[in-house]
Amino acid sequence: ILKVNAVGKQGRAYIVNEKGKVIAHPDISQVLAQKNFSYIPPVKAFLQNDQTKKLDIYNNDLNEQVIGAGALVPQVGWLVVAEQPASVALKPIYQIFFFTLSLLTIVLIVASLITFVFARRIVSPIELIHQAYERFGQGDLNYKLSIQTNDEIEDLAVGFNQMADKLRISIDNLQKDRAVIAAERNKMAVVLSGISDAVIATDLNQNIVLFNLAAQELTGFNEEEAVGKPIGQVVRLYDQGQ
Repeated sequence: ILKVNAVGKQGRAYIVNEKGKVIAHPDISQVLAQKNFSYIPPVKAFLQNDQTKKLDIYNNDLNEQVIGAGALVPQVGWLVVAEQPASVALKPIYQIFFFTLSLLTIVLIVASLITFVFARRIVSPIELIHQAYERFGQGDLNYKLSIQTNDEIEDLAVGFNQMADKLRISIDNLQKDRAVIAAERNKMAVVLSGISDAVIATDLNQNIVLFNLAAQELTGFNEEEAVGKPIGQVVRLYDQGQ
């Protein structure tokens, strides 16, 4: 009767003969009972002369999940089987897996933070430009964009400010011109109102641009109705019967 010691603190080894019966085991009762381990994968492969399976995960005779392997003793035809609990054998792999998973999680978190920071750096200036666009659309041309990103977005903000300045100057000049024209028109209206004859002025397209009070009394049209219309719709002009 042979007896073998455990492999390490959490493993064991035993020997079976060419029929798969236990001839050496840490538990001597297994040897005395001549237990048949032919259903154990390493022993089964040994009995079937299957050399493909060198290492396997299976449930042993104690219904524990273990990793086991068998080694043949050619001189006597016995098989030495060593087993270790899968949880112990795979612990380094689990540790590497969880370490890798933790490292990947940290990398993803850092990458997400970096992405968020860069996204905010891009989105915030664009949002400011959008707000400026709305302010410009409402006629607030004095609004100034203040973006300092040292890139194309800052150049775009500078371009917006310059465009707003030029547009404001153009509108101011146009309003001044309109005020001058209105003043001249008022002066002309005052002068024409003192003339007893009807005075009608047209542009090159024969559309009425000036219509004094006498013309209103003569034609029956007021100034608002006449200005802008072709003169032929307001008065009939004749030249030798035509």
